[in-house]
Amino acid sequence: MQIDPKLRKALTGISGILVTPFDNSDQVAPKRLKPIIDRAVNAGVHILVANGNTGEFYGLTTKEAETMVHSVAEQNRRTRATGAHPNPRV
Repeated sequence: MQIDPKLRKALTGISGILVTPFDNSDQVAPKRLKPIIDRAVNAGVHILVANGNTGEFYGLTTKEAETMVHSVAEQNRRTRATGAHPNPRV
């Protein structure tokens, strides 16, 4: 099987699986992602993976999972736009 070179390049590096933050009412809390993302990026993570893999992902609704994916992408976009992003590949 031949792997598309663009896909291989996009998936090269360190994948960091982010935990999914919740608030005190057990609702997903996208506003709590910033320190999680910042720590992963500052540690050298190249690929940010939303919705965790420690058990929370199966308990999320599709809407909650989509909210977290979009929130991670938006936070990453904002960090890159300010020039504060230490890892240009993310």
